[in-house]
Amino acid sequence: GVLMKSGIWVLDHDTGYKNIKKELIKRYGQETVRQIWEKAGANWEELCARYAHLPEKMKQHTDGQMFRMAAVYMALKEVFPEQALEILGAGVEREGRRIAKMLSCALYIPGMDYVFLRIFAKMLDSSFNEDAGFQSTKHCISKDEVYFDINACPYCKYLTEIGCPEITRFSCEIDEWIYGNLPGLEFSRAGTIGTGADKCDFCLKREKK
Repeated sequence: GVLMKSGIWVLDHDTGYKNIKKELIKRYGQETVRQIWEKAGANWEELCARYAHLPEKMKQHTDGQMFRMAAVYMALKEVFPEQALEILGAGVEREGRRIAKMLSCALYIPGMDYVFLRIFAKMLDSSFNEDAGFQSTKHCISKDEVYFDINACPYCKYLTEIGCPEITRFSCEIDEWIYGNLPGLEFSRAGTIGTGADKCDFCLKREKK
């Protein structure tokens, strides 16, 4: 079998969590953070092992996204039960803004808004499909607009199953930080399953010039 990377290694090589760790060290010092990170790494390994039977497409979202967030949150909650949500939320916002800034550099190039929408529609087909645990309804996929509903979301399912449904909203919020901050594109969403709606209605379209 493939030798699995350690949880600490995975978190240390994920920019979002690397930045959360830096902020925590500033606030609480090396030793406290070392203990939190050890626990978070172990949590991630345990969650991946528990769900080792999931298909690879799903693991992009479980092992690659939500289990990292849950692992850090659970470890934070043990040490800072009052601040854990706030720390994680601030980290998610910071990461979303960082990604938006990176994408924005490309979007200032004329014609890149069309390219971005095309890539976004492809990503929906390849990474947010039924093999990955999503169910969606497409309303409009055109050169000017990508509009679809997510009707079933694995982030809600698994984060609830592992006992931290309260962090599901951060998986929703990161979309707002990223897609809501892109030049030339307009992002709208009335609700998300993760925050109590019956669907996530995504709409990303070119701004009218």
